Amino acid sequence: MKVIAQVKLDTTPQQADALKRTLEDANAAANNIRDHVWDTKTFRKYDLHRAGYYVVRERFNLAAQVTVRIIAKVADAYKPDRKRRRTFKPPGAMAYDTRSPLLAGQRQLT
Repeated sequence: MKVIAQVKLDTTPQQADALKRTLEDANAAANNIRDHVWDTKTFRKYDLHRAGYYVVRERFNLAAQVTVRIIAKVADAYKPDRKRRRTFKPPGAMAYDTRSPLLAGQRQLT
């Protein structure tokens, strides 16, 4: 069973800015992966991971877990329908878990 909780974070202005930049970078990465998906018609998460994990991490400076979640987000977006190109807006939602740091190079959230 999947549980989703919507929470409001009480952040400092610096933390809010870091989270906003992370969301923008992550969704820019999702659009980059989407372009690869659309050009190559590669829809499986495993194939996307093999093709783009290191490229996305380097280009967008994302942490490992964030990169994995973004690849999964793109693959999941194409499960219901592969005929329409998806778009990920800059402030779009992103999955976080206990292994997800705020930014690449930071320690995980505890």
